[in-house]
Formats: sequence, C-alpha cells, structure tokens
Amino acid sequence: MVERDVAAPASTRRTPRFGTLLLMIVVGALGLRIGYVAAIKDRPDGFYDAIYYQLQSEGLANGEGFSILRRHQPNADHPPMTALVLAPASWAFGLSEDELPQRLTMALLGAGVVGLVGLAGNRVAGRRVGLVAAGVAAVYPNFFMNDGILMAETLAAGCVA
Repeated sequence: MVERDVAAPASTRRTPRFGTLLLMIVVGALGLRIGYVAAIKDRPDGFYDAIYYQLQSEGLANGEGFSILRRHQPNADHPPMTALVLAPASWAFGLSEDELPQRLTMALLGAGVVGLVGLAGNRVAGRRVGLVAAGVAAVYPNFFMNDGILMAETLAAGCVA
C-alpha cells in the first residue's frame, strides 16, 4: 500500500501574513527609490522647488529660520513641512552639493507612503486590495520620481493616505 500526500485543507494552510507581504513590498519600494536617487546624480535644470527645499532645509539646519533663499526675509512661498522634514538630514550631514542626504530622506519617506497606501487599501477593501495598491504605489513613477528630486508631493501623498 502506497501512502499519498494529501494537501492540507485551505483552512489549515499557512499563508504569509498581510504585514509580512506589505513589508516585502515596502522594502522593494525603498530599493527602487534608492536606485532612482543613485541614477539621477544631477538635478535637472529648472526645478526651483527642489532647490528651494534644499536651501531652506539647510537654512533651518543652520538656525536661519524660514527666509527667502539666504536673503533673511520672511517667506511663505512654499509649504513648510517639506523643509522641516529635510532639515534634520541637512543638520546631520551638513551641506551637500548633490543633496544626497535629503534625497535619501525623501526615498525613505516615499517607501513609507507605499506602506500607508497598502494599509489604506486593506482598511477600505481588504487584504488583497491593500497589497495590490501597495504594489502599484511602489512602482508608480509619479510616486517615486518626486522622492528623487525633492518635491513636496511625497509628503502630500503620505498625508492623503
């Protein structure tokens, strides 16, 4: 008599937990974002917002407060949260010509946004939708491109999620 392997009933099979799968997607998203930051070594000309956020965060790190690009005048041209979030990286790593510390900070936050999108999808429509939403957010160019060029959209997407 030959014994056969009988598949376990669906109710007893172990499937990866939502959190484990979401974490895997977030780690993949972080890898993509770091790769993108490494690939765009030079800032394209004309990105005033990126220049503004970099210089403003460096000004905050140096104790200059919010000023118009080193003119020491009050300023409300851009939302302050991006500069505030980038200021610790500017303070910790000093001035950087290629903005690498700030870009990596935004890449890390962008990966966090992917996780938040997954959690929102899970809450609204279930586990599968949450994982699909996180997967799409991980590779969607309009999400990860802003991380590499220092734009406020990364934080805005996180707040919406």
